[in-house]
Amino acid sequence: MHRAQVYRWLFFEQSALMPTIAGLRFRLITGRLDPDSPGVRARRHVGEQLLGVLADHLAEREFLVESGYSVADIAVYSYVHVGGDAGLTLPDAVRAWIERVEAQPGFMNDLDPYPANAQAGESISIYDA
Repeated sequence: MHRAQVYRWLFFEQSALMPTIAGLRFRLITGRLDPDSPGVRARRHVGEQLLGVLADHLAEREFLVESGYSVADIAVYSYVHVGGDAGLTLPDAVRAWIERVEAQPGFMNDLDPYPANAQAGESISIYDA
């Protein structure tokens, strides 16, 4: 049962959070989208809904899976903790969970800033279209 819960959250991270929050964050930080455009507002709305799903789940538990801290927390943390870079507001339950993840022994946040060549016009990207 616990393995299925882990897979559930890994799939949620890859199919929902990564394309929505991570994609929006990348496009905004690298100058590929106007932060005030209707498309960005629509993506933020979807991101806020996804964070709401996460917050509702975390309102009743410390970590994503019943058995405790797992690879599911590590994966989901990856882009959720920088959701503010995409203009998203992190719900209280999500912020509290982020603090619990960061308090884990051996925790490491090795997310580097995007390099200069990631900026729009500096290289060829599938996100330029």
